[in-house]
Amino acid sequence: MTAAARTAEPDPEQDLLLDVFTLQGLAVAHTASSSHPGQWWHLWTADGRYLGSANRPELLGALVRHTR
Repeated sequence: MTAAARTAEPDPEQDLLLDVFTLQGLAVAHTASSSHPGQWWHLWTADGRYLGSANRPELLGALVRHTR
């Protein structure tokens, strides 16, 4: 997978930042789109490395466990 594909925003573009918080030492951004009802959670390490996204909160927990 290319770096561009790993950091690409989910479709449709996420242009609303709803929340930013930490979860088990990782940074999480909760985003949404003004043109679509879906929401996403994006995960980063403390040093800024992008780990992935989930479109359901229960998948965010699975993504955190997968990165450990």
